[in-house]
Order: sequence, then structure tokens, then C-alpha cells
Amino acid sequence: MSPRALVAAALFWMSCAVVARASVPAPLPPPVATFDVGSLHVQQWGSGPKSLVFIPGLTCGPWEWSGQIALFSHDYTVYALTLPGFDGRPAISGPLFSTTTSDFWKFLADRHIVKPVVIGHSLGGTMGFMLATQHPELLGGVVSLDGLPIFPSSLFMTPEQIKAQAAQLLAQIGSSTPQQFQSVERQQLSYMLTAPSDVDAVLPLVARSDPGATLRWLAEDLELDLRPHLSKATVPILLLAPFDESVDSHVHIPTIDAKRTFYAGIVKNAPNVHVLMIDRSRHFAMYDEPQAVDDDISQFLATLNAPSVSLAQSPAATPHPLPANCTAVQQPFIGTICTPPSSGKHPAILLLGGSEGGDHLSAIAPLFAAHGYVAVSVAYFGEPGLPQTLVDVPVETIGRALDVVRARVDVDDEEIGIFGGSKGGELALLAASTYPQIKAVVADVPSPFAWQGIDAYGQPQKCSWTLGGRELPCIPESASSAASRRIGAEYAAHQPMQLRMLYDASLQAATPAQILAAFFPIERIHGPVLCLSGGDDELWDSPEYCNMAMEYLHARHHPYADRAIEYANAGHTFLWAMHGPQSAALTAPVPGGASIALGGTADGNAQASAQAWRVIWQFFSKELE
Repeated sequence: MSPRALVAAALFWMSCAVVARASVPAPLPPPVATFDVGSLHVQQWGSGPKSLVFIPGLTCGPWEWSGQIALFSHDYTVYALTLPGFDGRPAISGPLFSTTTSDFWKFLADRHIVKPVVIGHSLGGTMGFMLATQHPELLGGVVSLDGLPIFPSSLFMTPEQIKAQAAQLLAQIGSSTPQQFQSVERQQLSYMLTAPSDVDAVLPLVARSDPGATLRWLAEDLELDLRPHLSKATVPILLLAPFDESVDSHVHIPTIDAKRTFYAGIVKNAPNVHVLMIDRSRHFAMYDEPQAVDDDISQFLATLNAPSVSLAQSPAATPHPLPANCTAVQQPFIGTICTPPSSGKHPAILLLGGSEGGDHLSAIAPLFAAHGYVAVSVAYFGEPGLPQTLVDVPVETIGRALDVVRARVDVDDEEIGIFGGSKGGELALLAASTYPQIKAVVADVPSPFAWQGIDAYGQPQKCSWTLGGRELPCIPESASSAASRRIGAEYAAHQPMQLRMLYDASLQAATPAQILAAFFPIERIHGPVLCLSGGDDELWDSPEYCNMAMEYLHARHHPYADRAIEYANAGHTFLWAMHGPQSAALTAPVPGGASIALGGTADGNAQASAQAWRVIWQFFSKELE
């Protein structure tokens, strides 16, 4: 590859580009402060309690982030960096990445900035990955918009070829006039912009950058490969990947799934990275799909501010000895099987706990066995060999347990039901939609559509469920600043946190198309659905979710006796108040001395629990004969 071609390719992957809907960047708001730290020129906007640091891409200045700076400076202290040699700033001698990252850490120390979120585009995103590998403990998170830990063309060259191309780039410094360099940029921007007027608008802005400095940045970036170090980048990372078939097909990426796979493979060594695609957008997606970029960044920031919580409490918080009629299982699924006292074939019921994880519903498996069922509690995350968090949990985990149950000589394989609470209720509806062998469903305070799960940092960053290796769509968490601020204040004050506000805001913010995509195909369930909810559920709106499930089934003519029951004065965990008012949980503790509000009253939960268990036994007795 010639130096000229390499520059062209670099500009294709990394330079600034816009489309017709934003022919020029919006004007930057006036900064409240401007200063230099070593090689970095810094501008500041806003004065919020948390900090964001924007890093522009190759040949760009803060003007490329103008829309996001205006948006986020209302709630954050926003800093934007200009790298040496770009946007009219003087070039420097010596190594570029090491010098600028060293000055970045000095900038944080001098200004007493604690755990900022770094948001970089292209070259700025690459720098974000580098910073995350150096001192992840000093960062709150990283967002990279189409910036990778390795220069894309380097993936297809040998080390010798990379060194030769870098040397040729450096040798080219001084031989190209600004006019020649701008001609190359115009040629490449024409592939990235839909109208000639857009090219005309952007060229004067990128022309403020030094061609020689640009070539030196490219030469360093060409030889950079951060992939072996990504395991050190333990901070949460969001990689936004634009896709436009008319552009990506030129680099042999024909579909959006192919590009997702390509990018995910490059960053796979980062322990907490999420690749999110932005369809119908190009390299500079903040102009092509500005709302999508704003929403994705806002959602990421909201998850960083949310404390780690559990969506449901199980009836057993500590390990307990198994009775003689129960056996722990490790293969091909993890769980517990409890058998009835009588011989012969029996109906079976799969039991799924909530977001506490593990095999906690083994505590009530003996109760189901005493009622004449082969009771099988199934752990689907939080055990060795399973996902450790509520993200990317395979539905096939339930399928493996189902296969084992159906093969048992003491099970009538035509009479199998499923029971789940909270996230387990969500999974129960999904599993019954997937496996027609399940003939009856009890879903306690569930959701009939997928929500985001909780990752290793306690943040809902990815969808909970996968099927056939593909992530199933989910409703994203809303970036409602009002809800996040209130929950954060409750957490700081050690008051019960009202998480329902966030779920309500998320459902309200979701489009009908998003809700429909996340809705499980519960019309495929080969049996009736019993949906139980607490009228005072303060974690999420389980009564509304149950009503939505019933409306969905009715509209699709589900031919079974589906039913939803709402219990007044009952909270999210009312079903586990089995032993009278003194056993009812109204809040659940979380790390840090805070708690989450579950709702209900002690008496209301206890009364609802007694009524609901009677309904459950009647339901299974009728449907699993």
C-alpha cells in the first residue's frame, strides 16, 4: 500500500465526515474556561458533579462534538481536548500517544478530576482504549465511537509491512503541500458524505490541522496494537459501531451483523466491553444519527450512575441442607431435583429464581414435591460454568434441564410446567415460548418482554437473554436524568431506592417497535399462563406488565385460560411472605448500606402470599393432571 493510499484509507476509517442532514457542525457554546496542560489544549463547559472528557478524531477539534457538549454540559462538567497538530494547535516533537496520554493523567491530577468518562471518536476512541489499559481505576468509563485498539488495515499486514508503511508515511512529511493533502481528503470525504456541499463545509475545518502532524499520528497509530493489553481495561467500555451498507461494502463488510462480529472480535479481550451498532450511519455517526448517539451515550452514563441492585430476593439467602428426597445436579445443568413420596409417573415443574442468581429456589423445591410434583430448580446464572451476571444468558440452559426432566422414568413428559419469579418470571415466559413441551406457566411479578441485565459492575449494559447464540432484543434503560438523580440521592442518603421510576421511564421512552421487538412470542405457549402481580410493586410495574401480557395473548387468540391476578397492598416479593407478616420483606439491602424499595405492607404481603399460593396449587393441579 502506497503512502498516498494509506492516507486515503486512514481518512476513510478515521477522519471527520458528515452527511446532508448536518451540513456544518453546530456552533460550540462559549466555554467557561480554556487552558493548556502540556501538549493538550483543554476547553471546559458546565459545572456538574461528574466529568466527561471528549477527545476528537484525526484532524478534528472539539467542534465535531458540539452537539454532545451542548447536551451534556447541563448535567456534567464537560472537557474537550484538542490534540497537538490538530485544529490549529501546534505540533510537537517526540512520541505522540505516550506524550498526550501522560499529559492526560497530569490534567486529571491538576484539576482534581475524579473518575471521568472518556468519550472519543476515531483516533480519540483509540486513545480512550489506551487510557483504559493504563489506569482503569482512574476512569469512570470509556465510550469509543468507531475507534479501535488497532488500526484496521494493520489487521491485514505483516509486522514488516506495517513498519515499512509507517516509515514511508514519515518520509512523506514535507513532500506534500496543504493543497495536495486537502485534495486527498476531499476525495475520501466524497465517499463518506452524501452531498458535495457537505464536503465543502467540512474541508475548511479539517484544513486547520497540520498535514505533517497528521502523518505522524497515522504512523504511530499504524504500529499500535492494544489488543494484548485489553484485559487490563476493566473499566466499562461502550464501543459504538456505525454501519452503512453503501460504505462498509467497500471494505468487504456486507451486513450489520458482520460488522458487529468484526468489531467484537477485535475488542474481545476487554472484560467489560459492549459493542452497540448504529444502523444507517457512517464514520461520523454523531452527524448521521445524532439522536441514536446521544441516546446511547446517555444510557451508558445512566448505568454508570446506578448502584448495583438485585431485582428480586429469593426465599433462601443462605445455603441449606437438602432433604432426603432431593438431589443436587451439576450436569448437564446446575440445580436440584426433588421427588414426591409416592411412586409412579408425576407431573414436573421447573423452578426459576430471580436476579439473586444461583440455585436458591432449591429451598422451595421440597414444597412442590410434597404437592406431588417432580420439582426441578434450575440455576441459569451465578454458578461456576454459567454466566456470572444477567447478561447474555442462554435460554438453552432451560432446554437442557427440560431434556433431563422429560427423560426421567418418574416424570410424565406430557405434563410439565414452569414457575418463575421476577427475572425468573421473565425467563419462564421466554422459555415456555421457546419449548412447546411446557404446558403451564406461573409467572410471579414478571415482565413479558426482555429488559437489560446486570453485568459484572452491577450495571444494566446488555440484554439478558440469548437464543441460538444471538442476543435477543430488549428494552433499553432510559437515560432519564431526573430518575437517575433521585435514585442516586436516595442511595447516597441510605434511603430505600425507588427503582420503579427508572423502569417506568424506560418503558415510556421505548418506541412501539422496540417494545414489540422485545416482547416474547408468548402466543406460542402450549398452555395457560397465570400472571401474578403486586398492586404496590415498587421495583417495577408488574400489574401493568401482566395486563400487557394478557392483552397480547388475547389479541393473538391464545386458546387457553390465561389469567392475571393483582394483589392489593402487595409488593415485589409478596409471594415469599409465607410465614405471616413478620416474614414479609419491604426492602432489600444492597452493598454500601443502602436498600431498594420492594413495596407492599407486612400484612398486605402476608395476605397476598397466602391467597396466591392457593391459586398456584389449584392452577397446577388443574393444568398438570
